[in-house]
Amino acid sequence: MSRKNHIWTRLSELATSSSKISIGRLTNDPERLSRFSVDCSGLYLDFSRHLIDLEIFEALLELARETDIKKALQNMIQGAKVNQSESRSARHMTLRLNEPKDHLQKKCDEEKQRMAALSEAIRSGKWKSCTGKNFTDIINIGIGGSDLGPRMVSAALQEYANGPRLHFISNPDGAGILSLLNSLDPERTLVILSSKSFETAETMLNAEIVIEWLSKNLDIEDPISTQHCIAVTSQKRKALDYGIPSEQILTLDESIGGRYSIWSTIGLPICISIGIKKFQEFLDGGALMDKHFIEAEYEQNMPILLALIGIWYNNFLGCQSYAVIPYFQRLSIFIDYVQQLDMESSGKTAYLDSISTKMDTGPIVWGKPGTASQHAFFQLLHQGQKKIPVDFIAVKKDNMSPEKHNKFLLSNLVSQAEILANGENHDKQHLNYPGDQPSSVIVLDELTPRNLGMLVALYEHKIFTQAAIWNINPFDQWGVEHGKILAQEILDGVKSQSRSATKLKEKLGLDNH
Repeated sequence: MSRKNHIWTRLSELATSSSKISIGRLTNDPERLSRFSVDCSGLYLDFSRHLIDLEIFEALLELARETDIKKALQNMIQGAKVNQSESRSARHMTLRLNEPKDHLQKKCDEEKQRMAALSEAIRSGKWKSCTGKNFTDIINIGIGGSDLGPRMVSAALQEYANGPRLHFISNPDGAGILSLLNSLDPERTLVILSSKSFETAETMLNAEIVIEWLSKNLDIEDPISTQHCIAVTSQKRKALDYGIPSEQILTLDESIGGRYSIWSTIGLPICISIGIKKFQEFLDGGALMDKHFIEAEYEQNMPILLALIGIWYNNFLGCQSYAVIPYFQRLSIFIDYVQQLDMESSGKTAYLDSISTKMDTGPIVWGKPGTASQHAFFQLLHQGQKKIPVDFIAVKKDNMSPEKHNKFLLSNLVSQAEILANGENHDKQHLNYPGDQPSSVIVLDELTPRNLGMLVALYEHKIFTQAAIWNINPFDQWGVEHGKILAQEILDGVKSQSRSATKLKEKLGLDNH
């Protein structure tokens, strides 16, 4: 038996006796919080309210050390082809470095400088529409990482927005798109086509309707070649063939995965909204978390700790999901962002050597901001029969909110974390709170660009660590590919081989398409 298997067996044994553990008793230890908390440059993690005693904690740390997380990290940093199924490296951390070293870093820095110049020209009004007007509205057309990243950051950093208004189109719902377009002035609207492959079906379909709207309302035959259209892609030739001028195309490298691309030129909408200085602060925050991940010891390493907590509940206590609950409305889209980041990275059935995995991998990620979530699903968390770990996220100071409101949110977060952990005994069963429901609390001093960058990178590294322990590839997403092909075949009228699919097509009016 390998050393890692031995540790895994030991953790399984510890799990069988974990029902005797009480979070309430654990937190009564005066030294518990100092051992089970980490402070890192404006980001604080309290992981004291977990069904993890010192013996389990040490075994989990041993699992991480035996996996050699730091070596796996160095392989990624040094450009090893960690995305084995696509024979690619994963160089998103390169985008956060201030001092370019290798060829790729220099290339990325050059594109960042082009993005800075373009975004500042748009913000200042030097970049005019075809009728000579300043742009007041930006439409970002993308899906997945090309949409969720910029959408999440723009929502989170509203406090710093001082450029044109941002709008996002991702889902190919024509009614929603037309509703947005009807609210905009085409003479003052700029469109960003954001697609790494520049052939994503939803993005190209949505681009059609927006380009048609520009053409009709501006009375020009080819709006694509005007100042109204910019492309961000790794396939420059395809963007050129589409008709977008070379100087209006920003590129990103193939080694930058879509769900990790917010640090790249995919962040153009953010630069336009908050300016390149604040965008750089966001990158600097990511770099700070990188430094912490690289240098901190395992027992004080935030990403590794969150990953080990996730492994414990997913693989040893049978918890199939975890909830992300920010008590801060501007982080509502962060829930969706983490959902994609984790489930697309971790939802794998093959080890790195392509042998089917024999362990549970990707957990289900869900959530809703507090306190609205308390009136939606906290009943199940408190008195239901499923154990669901929670990541609470708090922002200590909110410059956009009256202090009374922010204190109300923070007080509710503390109360929920405490009741979940400690419960409340009552003679009447329907008034009894069992407790021993685990949670972590992540606290940001403020929601600054830097702190948001740290938070995003924290979850990136957590997911990378879990993947290393599971021995899976977190950088591909083959599970989404076949559905795209089949959908196009159905659209093209290719006869389905499935009787049930044929009946469903008939029901949906697609049989004569």
